[in-house]
Amino acid sequence: MGGNALALAVVNGKSEPVGVQSKRLHKKDFDSLTAKVVKVLNAAIEKANSMGAKIVAAPHEVKAYRQKETFGDLDLLVDGELFSFVPYEEVMEMLRVEFNHTGPLPYKTKDKKDMVMSIGLPSDEESVYFQLDLIASDHTYYKFHSSYLNWNDLGNLVGVVASSNGFLKYGHDGLRYLFRDGDNLFESVVLTNDWNEALEFFGYSQERYYAGFDNLMEIYEYAASSRYFSPSLYAFENRNHTQRTRDRKRPTYNGFLNWIEEQNSLGYFNSKTPMDSYKWKERVYEFFPTFAQTEVDTWAKLERRKVFKEYFNGGRLLKFKTELKNKEISDYLKELEQSVPDIEEFVVTYKDIAMEMLVKMKES
Repeated sequence: MGGNALALAVVNGKSEPVGVQSKRLHKKDFDSLTAKVVKVLNAAIEKANSMGAKIVAAPHEVKAYRQKETFGDLDLLVDGELFSFVPYEEVMEMLRVEFNHTGPLPYKTKDKKDMVMSIGLPSDEESVYFQLDLIASDHTYYKFHSSYLNWNDLGNLVGVVASSNGFLKYGHDGLRYLFRDGDNLFESVVLTNDWNEALEFFGYSQERYYAGFDNLMEIYEYAASSRYFSPSLYAFENRNHTQRTRDRKRPTYNGFLNWIEEQNSLGYFNSKTPMDSYKWKERVYEFFPTFAQTEVDTWAKLERRKVFKEYFNGGRLLKFKTELKNKEISDYLKELEQSVPDIEEFVVTYKDIAMEMLVKMKES
């Protein structure tokens, strides 16, 4: 993703600067390479399915704007179930054979959480590779993930509108509502992982999206087309530290900031201010009718959890097991948790006497 991951790659089991250089490809060569990689991945999927996997989604080539002439990497999304049956190492060996390469391919795992594997595909120049990013996704949100990654950084640009209110999160796995207890995130609830529904929620045209984009200007215009768009949301000083650090490295995001500045100089966005959080909350209630009950249930779950923690902890345990020390306390609590079918229900029901009852049952 970006073509820079191979600067520090793994070759022959060593992760270090190994003299691997990345190259860019013109569209004709890029399309030819993509076809070869997709061929390998389809063969891997076929093998996985013969072993019991149930993969129905084809590999997805992440779309770039149509007038793009050169490419620094190839981003391909695959169902993550594939690698439970055909490991990354085997897929890389299949790629090595397909590209008729004699030595091992350099690779780097970008982030195990994101499940991104960057692999160097050989060129006709020694130690010069083209970067393939294999992105593993869960089948439950595969379609959303595919659309989120399409068209350069458009998914991230739309996500800025969502994050502006503090309780919505728009990412590769859908649109979520974040429930917080003070500064602590308690629950993340999926509002939708239907791409069309998410676009409608944020006031974007589905028809325009599916027409695709020829260039970055069209992507920028689309990102700003929502009635909820406000240029101030994108300023680095209005983003949190993580967002600023990430987005400063993204050429498309920085290009969008420059484009916004040009539009502001023409007076296009002078009256566009962010929508208040309470109006966003009203929008959620209006657009997702079942959310009101979800909210009630989630806050009830939080209160229940607080009661559980108040009456089930090391301090209360020591009233009845004074001899326990340090790790013995946590170990004993774990044993108590396994002693009844639903420990939370038990503690919430009996409260003050719950710990004493649990200890007596265990010791009897």
